[in-house]
Amino acid sequence: MMELSASAPPTSTYATRLAIKADRLFLWLAVLQGIGSLGLAWYQGQWTTFVAVTLPSLLLMAWQVQANPGTRLTRITNALVLMALVAATIQQAHGLVEMHFGVFVILALLLYYRDWLPVVVAAGAIAVHHLAFYWLQSRGMPVQAFTVGSGFGIVVLHAGYVIVETAFVCVMAIQLRRQVDALDHEAEALVELADTLATGATLPPAILQQPFRSGSLAQALVRMSVQVEERIAQQQQLLLENRRIRLALDASAMAVAIVDGQGAAIYRNQSFQQLSTQVDPQVLHSALADAVQAGHDAGTSRTRALAALQLQENITPVRDHDGASLGVVVEWQDRTQDLALEEQLATVIAQATRGELGARLQGHASGGTLGQLAEGVNQFLAITDDSLRDMRRMLAAMSRGDLSQRIDRHCEGVFEQMKRDANATADELARIIAQIRSSSTAINDAAGQILTRNDALEQQVQRQSATLGRTATQMQAVLGTMQQHTAQAADADKLTAAASEAARSGGDTMHQAMGTMQQMEQASRRIQDIVSVIDAIAFQTNILALNAAVEAARAGEEGRGFAVVAGEVRALALRSSTAASQIKTLIGESVTHMQAGVQQVRHAGEGMQHIVATIGQVSSTLSRIATASQQEAGSIAQVHHTLAGVDTDMRDGVTRMQDASAAARAMGDHAAQLQDAVSAFVADERDGSVGEVQRLRVA
Repeated sequence: MMELSASAPPTSTYATRLAIKADRLFLWLAVLQGIGSLGLAWYQGQWTTFVAVTLPSLLLMAWQVQANPGTRLTRITNALVLMALVAATIQQAHGLVEMHFGVFVILALLLYYRDWLPVVVAAGAIAVHHLAFYWLQSRGMPVQAFTVGSGFGIVVLHAGYVIVETAFVCVMAIQLRRQVDALDHEAEALVELADTLATGATLPPAILQQPFRSGSLAQALVRMSVQVEERIAQQQQLLLENRRIRLALDASAMAVAIVDGQGAAIYRNQSFQQLSTQVDPQVLHSALADAVQAGHDAGTSRTRALAALQLQENITPVRDHDGASLGVVVEWQDRTQDLALEEQLATVIAQATRGELGARLQGHASGGTLGQLAEGVNQFLAITDDSLRDMRRMLAAMSRGDLSQRIDRHCEGVFEQMKRDANATADELARIIAQIRSSSTAINDAAGQILTRNDALEQQVQRQSATLGRTATQMQAVLGTMQQHTAQAADADKLTAAASEAARSGGDTMHQAMGTMQQMEQASRRIQDIVSVIDAIAFQTNILALNAAVEAARAGEEGRGFAVVAGEVRALALRSSTAASQIKTLIGESVTHMQAGVQQVRHAGEGMQHIVATIGQVSSTLSRIATASQQEAGSIAQVHHTLAGVDTDMRDGVTRMQDASAAARAMGDHAAQLQDAVSAFVADERDGSVGEVQRLRVA
């Protein structure tokens, strides 16, 4: 049950402010009614009604508006007071029909409250007043709600008008309240808030902290303000990150340029600008255009000549979220000196591979990293040449069977170790030759076992590799299917969004149609009021014609002509009343049809809103499906990549096993060759023989 106490919380602060304004306005209306009642009391000299009803009602309304402004109890109290004042003026005017117009005026004015309950209370109060006072008047009590001689039909007619008007006013009050709730703030203030957001400024904290109704325009503006502020913060953060990236690129020693699709450099760091001063602008533009053409589809890295410079060029394409090309990133590294040194280094290495260690790198006196590298290479070649010369001398002696030669030069690092190893080799060579002879047989047997096991393992790995290949093919097919499903889900999401927009547009059209139908209802109701006035005038004219006929009858022959005129007037009044009744009937049918049309339009609008909500749910579901499909496609792609890696590893394993088998076969051959080589040395100084050489064979 709805709370009516003065302490009941308002629906919204905006609705409360509107109610307070209405309370004050209706208080002035009550004062005007009180002045009218005072004038009637002064004119007629009857002060009872004014003192007993009008004055206490005004005092009660003034106290309620001052003590509890904007509450529903105040609205109900004001409605009762206004109807009481109308009833007082009807009593003071002895039931004059024109005074009953105040009832319909008050019911219409109560629409300003945008609340149906005060209208219903006021209508119920006046209905009770009319019935009670008619009953008391018909029994001779000193009260007058209608003119003398009025029947119960007049009461029923007035009640019908009150019921119809109350129903329409209640419907309009509910609709107006919905509009107020949809705004939840003054229209002028909302316009100022929108202008504030349009300038990029944030809303005042007092506005942001107000508890606006959920779904209202005011809450939407507040939420939009918060989102705009968050986006501005994100943009500022993005600008800060971009500035850091630009500063980092400017500090880079590599020449970097960002080039658009037409070959124009939209960004060049300091290194690129310095490099550009050494090249003709036309040549530079042609080089950038060539870089755009070369790196349009995929990135590339190459060496290119630009004027007298030799550059290492890295080209990376730049694309947007949709994959459209925006240009390329060009990185240039000056390798002119590096390439010259590389050519010399290649020449020196080629000579070193031919055993010519006397060549040296030239042109390293300029210093720097390249100079240090050249000097280091020259020192390395000199040390290596000296060490190898000693090794060559010692090995030449060993080749002749002379194991007495030794290396006495002082060396460092690996060359010292080589010297020690060479001397130790000479010392241990005789003993090793003897051991080699006995170990050759064991090596032959081990090589045979390795070869047998490698063959079996190779066959097993080949079978596993074939199985993994088929599995990878199947995973590739599953991945393609998942990618198709993901694309179809994305297309369905876009179609659902378009359908949602179309349904929302249809809902707006339905709301406009409802507004038009309501305006037609209001026009029909005003025509009904006018016809009612015409009907009342015809009724009064008929009564006057009857009175004139009675007076003419009393006058006899002298009033016969007046009686004829009165008869004509009465006939004209009857025709006017009949026409008014017919017009009222037609307008009533039109109003009924309009009410049915409004109800159908309202149902259609509710159905359209349900369709919009359903389409939104479908769109959300499709979005989740598309996201899940993308995740599944990523997982399957990762599994496919893993299987491909495992298959590659298996193939590499097969290759290594084949190499191991070949190595095992070669091991036996090397063992035989080793025995042949050992025969060239004299391992036993006492008899100077090495014994019989046996050829080892690998199965």
